[in-house]
Amino acid sequence: MDDGAISNKAKNKNRFLVGLEKHYHQFINNIKQLYGHDSVYEEYVKENSQSKEVNKDAAISVRNLFFKYNKKQNHFTINDCSFDVSKGSFHVFVGENGSGKTTIIKAICGANKNYIGDIFINNKNFLIDKTARLPITYIQTKPIFPNEFNVYEYLLMMGLLVRNDINNLKEEIDFNINKFKISEIKHSNPNKLSSGQQQKVLLIKSIIEKASIYILDEPTANLDPITRIDFFRTLKELAQEKNITVFISSHSLDEIKEYVNEATFIKAGKVLFTGKVNGKNLINKYEEMFFNKQTGAA
Repeated sequence: MDDGAISNKAKNKNRFLVGLEKHYHQFINNIKQLYGHDSVYEEYVKENSQSKEVNKDAAISVRNLFFKYNKKQNHFTINDCSFDVSKGSFHVFVGENGSGKTTIIKAICGANKNYIGDIFINNKNFLIDKTARLPITYIQTKPIFPNEFNVYEYLLMMGLLVRNDINNLKEEIDFNINKFKISEIKHSNPNKLSSGQQQKVLLIKSIIEKASIYILDEPTANLDPITRIDFFRTLKELAQEKNITVFISSHSLDEIKEYVNEATFIKAGKVLFTGKVNGKNLINKYEEMFFNKQTGAA
């Protein structure tokens, strides 16, 4: 590719980013106005949610949640689940594969809408109040990034979806890229990064979006043990520095136990336990719920 072609490509990309700054906010606002109207249970929610008792200290409240993927399914995948995630807590969500963790997480994030029951974010039901989900950021196991943008451009684009202070935004992106020690991959395609680097990019995205609730679904599943520990430590530091709520599904209880103060255990779509825990208590409670009670093991 000659210098002229490279220059034109750079100019086109720059014009696109300028277009984002000028026009994307209106586009997103229009999407937000339309969001959520396709739930087949919306009328149920409107009629019944106001009578539910909601924990005023909870960042997330799930009440009597039922879910199945289609009408032909003869049983509920999620069966009458209720639990709270306290504001400012580090809350671990534990269950076997297929227990319903990801289904509930997607419901909380708005991806699964056809449920019966109620989900409140900071005491707001987001099927009624479409601003309720704005404090949430979602970090998944295998993120997919747009190939058209490098790391810096991706972060700028995502920041512009929720902010219009572009100068402050750029400063925050540069600050956090340096803080997370990923300056060397600033101009790299995020899809070509290691899993650990991708998770750092997503954490920076969450910071610049000003999210107050971090929902993470097995975010360390593809990380080596040292990188997992580093990730949990970084997440705990962010939680303390910015007073955020962390709701994380994980199988690595030995690694995560020192950071957790709340837990919910789920099996076959039903909540076995939810409440306060500490490091040793987390492991004991897990063994009690999943072994002693379920299998009769000593």
